[in-house]
Amino acid sequence: MILGLSFGPCVGQVQQLDRFELIINENEPSEDYQASSLDDNGILIHRRIPGRKEDQIELIKIDSSLHENWRGYITIQKDLLISHLKMKDNLVFILLKSGKYVSGDFQVIAVQADDGNFSVYTIKNMIPFNPSDFVVTSKGMLIGGYYNYRPLVLFFSFKTQRSKILPGFFNEPGELNQIKTYPNASMEIIVSAKNFEHQRCLWIRNYDEEGDLVKTTVLEPTVNRNLIFGRSVKMPGDAQVVAGVYGSRNGEYSRGIFVAEINQAGEYKINYHNFSELQNFFNYMKVRREKRVKERIERRKIKGKKTRFNYRLLVQEVVPYGDQYIMLGEAFYPHYTYTGSNAFGISQF
Repeated sequence: MILGLSFGPCVGQVQQLDRFELIINENEPSEDYQASSLDDNGILIHRRIPGRKEDQIELIKIDSSLHENWRGYITIQKDLLISHLKMKDNLVFILLKSGKYVSGDFQVIAVQADDGNFSVYTIKNMIPFNPSDFVVTSKGMLIGGYYNYRPLVLFFSFKTQRSKILPGFFNEPGELNQIKTYPNASMEIIVSAKNFEHQRCLWIRNYDEEGDLVKTTVLEPTVNRNLIFGRSVKMPGDAQVVAGVYGSRNGEYSRGIFVAEINQAGEYKINYHNFSELQNFFNYMKVRREKRVKERIERRKIKGKKTRFNYRLLVQEVVPYGDQYIMLGEAFYPHYTYTGSNAFGISQF
């Protein structure tokens, strides 16, 4: 296995400056190497090596010049699986989950990026669930997931060395949209779920640094609309903006984007923008097709009709830009193929 970066002048032959090589022994049982970015700190390469009674995780830290800083091994139980890896304050946190679904406990290995020294945390949990999100703050760790289609978030405090399910969850089926942390270690979690009128709303819950619920704000859409997915960002003056996609009352596809501004009192206003109203939304199409689509939109406007477009759109981040916002996301269509007598799998997006 070879990891390398090549740079060279604008003209002439490309010159390879440096590379990092790993020799793989085919007779040695092990998993494939995985590489994780440590931002400006370099790269962490890791793999699992099976043993008779216990397994080992091999860790290799290389800097941004592809020079090895250190290499080491950490022993783990055979039933533990690597779930997530996060970087925080020069520490690499490796989340391990049990391969046995009946067990809900987690284990986290915190590795110093400088020298490889590590600490191990055991996170007690009575509710078995598979983690879908893992976030680290200066005060603790957050593990998000689902139990019986209901979202939940587990918080482990570095101060008390105890874990708890954050309050406000476990009521109705829903979808975790975002687990966001702030420099003061406070936390914000957005869940998309239906209200009593069966409209999909966004529940925004704010917690202090130790996971105590501070405030809950519920964004409710106008009639015949659903708020499918949303992301949050804080603005100067402690104002908050939540942006995402909305759809029809009974549909799963998005019809446009929404932007909600929330003040400190929890009051909000939601603005909706249909995809057909966006100036550059159809630039991804070929020129002729884009022209036909825009002409069809104009013809329907003249007749007083609205043009509706259905998309699968996933919002990744909302970035403040002066007095405007940049919303980063991706549109996709899932394509399903038949894979067996009783199962369907997603083959491509």
